[in-house]
Amino acid sequence: MQTQRSKNHNFVFAVDTSLHAFESGFLHHTLSSIKSCLESVLYPETTNIGLVTYDSTIHFFSLPLDESAEPTILNVGDINNPFVPLPFTKLMLNVANDKSRLESLIDKIYNSYTQDYYSQSRTAHNSAVGAVLKACVDLLSADGKLPTNALTNVGGRIMVFSSFISNCGVGAVVNQSNP
Repeated sequence: MQTQRSKNHNFVFAVDTSLHAFESGFLHHTLSSIKSCLESVLYPETTNIGLVTYDSTIHFFSLPLDESAEPTILNVGDINNPFVPLPFTKLMLNVANDKSRLESLIDKIYNSYTQDYYSQSRTAHNSAVGAVLKACVDLLSADGKLPTNALTNVGGRIMVFSSFISNCGVGAVVNQSNP
């Protein structure tokens, strides 16, 4: 007797792009690891993957069908009340059908976070871990904040890669010795 497995496997990877993550090598190692995992997905035809990056803001990516085209980066700056800017179907890619687009996105993110990016006086010393986690949960569930055309109750797994604790937005950890 065969057991029936879940229809879809949804994974959202939330990757820290703070200055600390870049300087420690954490950012690039994480992206390389995610890319290498695409080769070993057990059920690529039923596996969807979304990629979100964050520092003091949350960055969602919507990909055009042409893999040579630049992804649309949707910045969510409200880290105290984060939201999902597009429906599930616009932010998640199927591994079997869109593997090359996923690899291209990972490469573009990898190559965009360079020393030049951080030297242009960007405020990237913060980590909105709690905000990105809330946004990812909203992406995978129906809570009234998603657009009406989004899939509801899709479920899935969220993998948060953080180089240090949340220090801004929802879920920020406050240093008790320095109020």
